[in-house]
Amino acid sequence: MSTLQLAERAGITARRRGEVVGLACDVLEDEGLIERVDGGRHPKWRRPIRLIAEMCMTTAFPPASGGRAPALDERLARELVQGVVQSATARDVDPAARLREFRTLQQAAIAMSRDPAVIHAAEQLVRAIDLTLQELTPVKT
Repeated sequence: MSTLQLAERAGITARRRGEVVGLACDVLEDEGLIERVDGGRHPKWRRPIRLIAEMCMTTAFPPASGGRAPALDERLARELVQGVVQSATARDVDPAARLREFRTLQQAAIAMSRDPAVIHAAEQLVRAIDLTLQELTPVKT
């Protein structure tokens, strides 16, 4: 998919949405979660073949525990987001800026995934990020 297709699927309506999604895709590429298909001015992105193979293996041969990992609930999502805040603070990075970056990545995951469990987890994280950002924003009087 192109960055504009990803932005449209994620519901990102900012004026420079292609750039925002492009930055998120660059981060995802650095993490090895997606790969650039075209290197031109308007690159396209896809899941790496390695990840697709791993997903197929996991689906075909589920873990020995006999089931999937428990779904991400609101409490766990909040704990994960608090971990991001603590990590940013420990590294002397603006936690709100780090959360906005993390939110963009979650929106990209929602746009790129066809797995309902992944989409649900990313949506839970986006909600937790939004709540935490509200808490971090000082109230103006």
